[in-house]
Amino acid sequence: MSAASSIGVETLTSQSAVKDVAISLLDTSDLGNLTETIRNCRATVENVEVRTSRQQPHWGSNEVHRLFDTIGALPNLQTIQFKFLGMGDHDNSFPLSLFTHLLSRQPWQSQLKSLRFILVGPIECNQENDLQDFCRVLRNLMQLEEFILSACSFSHDWLSSSSSGASLSPLLTTLAQLPALQKVTLKATTRGHLGHFEAPVLGTLCDSSIALKSLSIDNFTLGNEHVAALAHCMASNSTVLEEVYLNLSTTVTDLDPRQFPAALETNRSLCKLQIRLAKHKTLDLFLENTAQALCQNNTLVDFAVHGAMMKHNDTVEESFAGMLESNCTLQRLVLPYCASWRPKIDMLLGFNTSLRFNNMSDRKCHRSCPETISQQEWIDLFVDKDICFLYYYLRYICPLLCNERSASPMPMDI
Repeated sequence: MSAASSIGVETLTSQSAVKDVAISLLDTSDLGNLTETIRNCRATVENVEVRTSRQQPHWGSNEVHRLFDTIGALPNLQTIQFKFLGMGDHDNSFPLSLFTHLLSRQPWQSQLKSLRFILVGPIECNQENDLQDFCRVLRNLMQLEEFILSACSFSHDWLSSSSSGASLSPLLTTLAQLPALQKVTLKATTRGHLGHFEAPVLGTLCDSSIALKSLSIDNFTLGNEHVAALAHCMASNSTVLEEVYLNLSTTVTDLDPRQFPAALETNRSLCKLQIRLAKHKTLDLFLENTAQALCQNNTLVDFAVHGAMMKHNDTVEESFAGMLESNCTLQRLVLPYCASWRPKIDMLLGFNTSLRFNNMSDRKCHRSCPETISQQEWIDLFVDKDICFLYYYLRYICPLLCNERSASPMPMDI
């Protein structure tokens, strides 16, 4: 919710058509007046952002409780965003029960579609069942499409509690039951500060969520068992996931080089995949297997591997360059190193981005049979219609061919 599109709560009474409201809470704020203003306004408020600064109020006060009670009772809410609450102050941590109470005030058929927690923490769980209570009211939000828990953290007491086990699995289980949910983001401020969850629960979230299209998991300790659970869902096409971001740089064991590539070979829904990796000894094999799998994949458009810069590896880049000779879908490729095959990769990615191969298919020139394309057809299709193709061919590919650096002859022998 941008500041330009929202107004302060003090103007609500005079603008009945207001839909977006930004509430900034300070230790000097008149919370009683804010509460009455929201309660008495006639505006059809749909989107609310609650934020604070370093000078935040005491979250355990009755005034804050009444304010959140009033916000939750707004009948037409579609988006609630909490930002900067807690500000890392362990002496004034934010009670999870406040969020629970706010959501419990929503009408039975709530219209809430987006629930966002950004830079919130430490979040305090005073009782053993605080998380269960939150999940109970969350389960009633049947129209919720987006759940974001980004750069957040729980209190040290909850993370070290033997009774809770610092397990976030109940939350993932609840999210899996929301029929309209399309996007889930789970990102801790630092590794482990949102606890952990079991691999089968991740599989349940991906497998049972009938509408989930975007999943982002960051700063959790994920092992190969978590990767296997996600890969199983992708391979069986039991998920409709289109975008996935996984931070595996904190994986305690070396990444399995076969699970994810095998899933990509058969998956028909994923369009964007981003993975952050550490310097795993199996990284090169993982990428080579991925390149081989993408030869059979016609849905993935964006593939990125982030992490520390690795040593130059011509073999990995060569495998991706070879893959792109037959893959006409991939448009963006980010690798954790850059070697001598990058010019050819960029050129072939450019073909896909400009839909050149689609144009070729329209001319009944099947991409899997380049030998059937006459020299004149190549000239008409590429050079005559797109002069930049000729530029790239002469600048990058011809020198590679002359130096015998190409994995296989290019199918465009002009």
